[in-house]
Amino acid sequence: MHEIAAGVLYWLEATSSGNETDASKVRDQFEYTMRELLPVVNDKVAENLLEYYPLLDPKPYSTMEELSGYGPLRQLLRDSEVPGKYKDILLTKWFAIAKQEETGQAEPRMEHERAVEEMAYFLSLEKKDDSSVDSKITTSVVNFLENIIPANEMYVQDYAVSQIMKRITSPELRFRFALRHVFKATKDLHGYKDKFNVNDKGRVDLVEWTLQAAQERGLSDRYSAKAKALIKEYEASQKAEQRKARANQRKEKAAQAAGRAALAVIRAKLIKRSQPTDI
Repeated sequence: MHEIAAGVLYWLEATSSGNETDASKVRDQFEYTMRELLPVVNDKVAENLLEYYPLLDPKPYSTMEELSGYGPLRQLLRDSEVPGKYKDILLTKWFAIAKQEETGQAEPRMEHERAVEEMAYFLSLEKKDDSSVDSKITTSVVNFLENIIPANEMYVQDYAVSQIMKRITSPELRFRFALRHVFKATKDLHGYKDKFNVNDKGRVDLVEWTLQAAQERGLSDRYSAKAKALIKEYEASQKAEQRKARANQRKEKAAQAAGRAALAVIRAKLIKRSQPTDI
């Protein structure tokens, strides 16, 4: 197997010729092969292979259905057969790219390929029952984002907060992540106004959990009012939904009654027409 890996490396080196465009095409063809090789080769060969493994899609693209980005890296990070130490090597590279972008030292290849946005997208893809997602990877990505993104920006959608929290192994980091998204955030990564929306019981539970965790840390005074406001918004929206449902029920009953009345009129007319007329 080591000979195969060496052959892959030789082929990559021979065909890329230092041309990034050619190298991207080659990498695209060999991504799957390299992921298959990583679990069975020694560290030296694996590290050489990783030098050629692409983080980004070979070419940028933007369609109505999908955008280019860190697709190859996401696949490797979600591959349960690839050893964690090799994932850490590529994560370190990803973090370095993101740090350069966020500090103005570099720009993403395309605006939609901003590294921190791609990390947030990677996190949001996770599902609580997805065994291919490594909690250690989730924790590392969240820890990096927590330390580089301003505290008033939410970087994942509110629907994804709970499922991501389940995969954060550090209790303190889990609290920081929840506190940011539930109470602190006032805008998104693009600077647009945004906040945590409570529209189901699960999110009410999350608000209460976050407030309880804040109380345990002596921070409850800062967030009690916000928690009450969020829950009050939820209760108001529930009452509004109930009123709307009752109104719809009344409309439906009225429509059914009108329909029955109209049918009765039609029947009466039909009966009248069917009766013989006096001559």
